[in-house]
Amino acid sequence: MTPFHIEPDWKWGTSEGSREFDRLVDRSLTLREKLEWLEEMETLTLRMLASRMKTAPGGPPIHPTGNRNGFPPNQNPLADGGAGK
Repeated sequence: MTPFHIEPDWKWGTSEGSREFDRLVDRSLTLREKLEWLEEMETLTLRMLASRMKTAPGGPPIHPTGNRNGFPPNQNPLADGGAGK
């Protein structure tokens, strides 16, 4: 991550302040760093989903189509083993 200095501000605790902080950080990151961050967030999301599916009472959620994985047909991000990578 590129080193940069941003003074902390309490207004970042508000919705508008949070967006301002995001803009400040976005300006200081390279495209590569942004892509790496997105990949890390995707991995985290898939791991959290897999964990939730394992620990859900009564098994994984059921999508209205009847799929036990909770996703519509052909839209399961875990189908290729995404969370286990």
